[in-house]
Amino acid sequence: MARKHGAFAGGDWSTYRYGEPRHSRRPYLSKREQTRLYDGQARELVVSRTAEILGTATLSKFEHEANARHGLRVGLIYRGATWQPADDEAASIVAAALDKIGARRPTFLQGQREYTTPPENCQRCGAELDDAARGQYRRYCSDQCRDAARVYAADLYQVTEAIARANARYVVAKDSVPERPCEVCGTPFRAFLSSTRTCSPECARAIRSDRVPPRPCHHCGKMFRPHSNTKAGKFCSSECSIAAQRAAAAPPLAPRPCACCGRLFTPATDKARSCSPACAAELKAAAQPQKHCAFCGDLFQPRNGQQRFCSVRCKDDFRYHPERAHEGKTDGTS
Repeated sequence: MARKHGAFAGGDWSTYRYGEPRHSRRPYLSKREQTRLYDGQARELVVSRTAEILGTATLSKFEHEANARHGLRVGLIYRGATWQPADDEAASIVAAALDKIGARRPTFLQGQREYTTPPENCQRCGAELDDAARGQYRRYCSDQCRDAARVYAADLYQVTEAIARANARYVVAKDSVPERPCEVCGTPFRAFLSSTRTCSPECARAIRSDRVPPRPCHHCGKMFRPHSNTKAGKFCSSECSIAAQRAAAAPPLAPRPCACCGRLFTPATDKARSCSPACAAELKAAAQPQKHCAFCGDLFQPRNGQQRFCSVRCKDDFRYHPERAHEGKTDGTS
């Protein structure tokens, strides 16, 4: 898509950067009713424990946000939830935990380095300014920092100013449209598009669900109203979907002893030999032949075929001090 002089083609940054929208329905981006995997006291307990984890951060209250969401999502998936409901529930729990510890997310401009860098430091790299640099470059310590900040600031403020201009145009255009009643709650509202029928996302979800007739769940038979009229709406909940998948799968295999610890377990496939990932790792390591360390020459048991060193220390010494390899060895091994 060609770019006009001084503005994005069509005035839309998303279209300029990502191309024209495909108008294809993406289920993972659709507005659907989120299914809670935790409710009541169980949810309060999970939120409290997550808040304790987030409260251990030292640099920022948001320091462990991504890792906490990742861990919650993986734990829910291991319990049988599918990816999207597990991610939605993890995001909801982390958001509630951040509110519990009083975390307030900064704005976009507050996240820029110019917002927190004191005036006696370089606004680009943060180095302390001396009298010569302050007199020649004012807010920067060198030509490199000044030029880099100039390029960065041009892109930064171009985006922020484009957002402000678009919002201002929307206010004027919306104000010129006559009011109309919401088809769900009857509240008068103004809409920029003539095809808009509801005043809020909640009313939009309600009118969208009314178009889809109720249908029985393919697993439990309970009547429910899916969020869309596609073939994806077969089950009333993620629990029924998982139960139906397990029922359609092959019958479970007979229990067998673990080849590592000897404990009985039910294998998922006929080739499974271990009851847990830890036992599988031990079996894999035991199957590897012993080899000599590439640095010290000692015999060791590798965990896989690519391991060359017996320890992390030997690996680092080989990287930084290769001339000391096999130092002190007299048996001639290598």
